[in-house]
Amino acid sequence: MKPMTNTLPPENSGDSLHELTLQLNDALALDVALAGVKSSGTGHAAAALSERLFSRVRRSVLSQQGVLTVRHGDTPWSDWHDGVRSRDLRDDGTLRCRMLELEPAAMLPFGCDSDAMEVLVLRGKLTGPALLEPQSFLLCTRSASGAWTAPQGALLYVRELIGRREALPEAEARWWPASEAAPLMVAASSDGWLSFSEGVEIKPLSGTPDAISMLARFEPGAQIGRHSHGLSEDCVIVQGDLYLGDLLLLEGEYQLAPAGTEHEGVASDHGSVLYFHGAISSELRGEP
Repeated sequence: MKPMTNTLPPENSGDSLHELTLQLNDALALDVALAGVKSSGTGHAAAALSERLFSRVRRSVLSQQGVLTVRHGDTPWSDWHDGVRSRDLRDDGTLRCRMLELEPAAMLPFGCDSDAMEVLVLRGKLTGPALLEPQSFLLCTRSASGAWTAPQGALLYVRELIGRREALPEAEARWWPASEAAPLMVAASSDGWLSFSEGVEIKPLSGTPDAISMLARFEPGAQIGRHSHGLSEDCVIVQGDLYLGDLLLLEGEYQLAPAGTEHEGVASDHGSVLYFHGAISSELRGEP
C-alpha cells in the first residue's frame, strides 16, 4: 500500500521527511477514524490495521533518512556558460550531478574542474562525433570529449568526476574511465534492452561487475522489491513517474540514496523510464 502523498514539492530539497510528515498526518487522521470502528465491536481488526499502517510509516521515515530528493523548483537555474544554464542536484566535492539546459546552437561545455563526465540526453539532440537523441548516453574524459552542439537546444543530465579518483569508493573509482579512454556513446534505440523482472527491462549503458549506469523501463503496474544500496545510487526519472520507496518522483526529478540506505521497493503506476547509477543489490539479483 502506498501512503497518501501531497502534490506540492517540499520547500527544502533535502527534506524528504517533509513529505513523510504529511503521510504521518494522513495516518493519524485514519487512526482517529478507526477509533470509531473500535467502539463498534471490531476493535481488534481496526487496531491491527492501524498498527500495520503506523509500522509502514515508521519504516518509510527510517528508510528516507539521509536520502536527498530534488524536485522541480527546489534548486535554481543559473547562467553557467554561453547559452547554457545549470541547475545543481548533488555536489560532494568529488562527484557532481546537475541539469544543463542548452539554447539552440549552444555547445556542451566541459567543467573547468571536471576530469570526466557522463551525459544523458533528456530532451533535444546533440550533434558531434555522433548524433545523440533523447535517452542517448555519452561517457568521456576531458582529453577525449569531442565537440558537441545542440542545434535546436537540449536538456541534459550530467554526472561529473570533479575530485580525486582515490577519494571514491573502490567500485566507483573503477567505473570511471582513464584519461586516455575514448568516448563511449550509446545511441537511443530499441536495441540493448534486457528482461530484468516481470514488467521491467534494463538497458546497460556503462558498467563493471560492481557499478553500473543504466536505464530501467517499467510497464504500468510493474515493481521491484525491497533492496539495499551497497554503493550510493543516483536516480533520475527520465519519463513518466515512479515510486522510490514511498516517495513519488515525477519526470525530471532526482534522488540520491547513499550507500547503506534501503528502498522499500520501486513501482510505477503509469509506466516509467529511470536512469540509475549504482550497484545492483544481491536481493535484486536473486542471490542469498
